[in-house]
Amino acid sequence: MPGTATAEFRAAFLPGAEDPGRTVAELRSLIGNRATLSVVGNPGESEQQALDRLRGYLATPDSDHDTDVFRAWQSAVRRTHPGVRATACQFEAVTSAVPFREQNVPVYGMYPFTVNRDMLKRMHGTDEHIGVEPLRQGTETVYQLLAGLRSKH
Repeated sequence: MPGTATAEFRAAFLPGAEDPGRTVAELRSLIGNRATLSVVGNPGESEQQALDRLRGYLATPDSDHDTDVFRAWQSAVRRTHPGVRATACQFEAVTSAVPFREQNVPVYGMYPFTVNRDMLKRMHGTDEHIGVEPLRQGTETVYQLLAGLRSKH
């Protein structure tokens, strides 16, 4: 049996939710002296700098949903996926949107394919793939979104 072991995990935080520094402190309290918890940030970044950067991301307001673009996306989804209600949700690339959202430029992440629960479980795994039909549906939704935006201008 090895004398040491290493485990990595990622945590996601919702904007406006719990402070990541407090979460780290609570986890450290739970594990006590049985293990060491390290926050890993960007290369050369201290733990405090990583937590401060994350706090900045989380403090940036969400994109406004009362826009022509968001309504056009909802309309496109209604046309291509009858009975499905389009709504906002957390997107894993949220940090890429922060510089735009800081300038009040709304950013909406979307996949150019239809995602189901099974695909989400396999995402970034060894069996990640997109089927032909989900890609066709997603392509049609993007087309309908762009057509809807074009008709507005």
